[in-house]
Amino acid sequence: MAEHDPVMRNSDVVSLRDHVCALLSEQDRRYEQRFQAQDAAVKAALASAKVADEKAEANLTKWQRNANEWRDAMNDKDRLMATKTELNPLKDNIDELKAFRNISAGKASMMSVIVAYIIALISLIASLTQFLRH
Repeated sequence: MAEHDPVMRNSDVVSLRDHVCALLSEQDRRYEQRFQAQDAAVKAALASAKVADEKAEANLTKWQRNANEWRDAMNDKDRLMATKTELNPLKDNIDELKAFRNISAGKASMMSVIVAYIIALISLIASLTQFLRH
């Protein structure tokens, strides 16, 4: 008889409605928790990305500074050091000067020998003259 009782059916419907509302409320609460957890995770990821970006920017700045120093050093080297094409003519000139010096030294040596012979000859003549006078 309870099945056909309209009062009983109303209370069953009300409790079913309350049950569905409770289920929906619980589901809403879980969605809200999930959303808050996702929101916290996204905020943490963004903060981590910001820190990583700052570190990358600092490293880039340091790398650029080092690259500029290296470039300046290479420019100084290029400006101050002679190249092979610049040194080859100088090497040829140095070789010519060495040959000239060697020739001059040989001539000077030969001149010294000639002067020594002349002095020796003059000394010999002077000695003979002195010897013959006595």
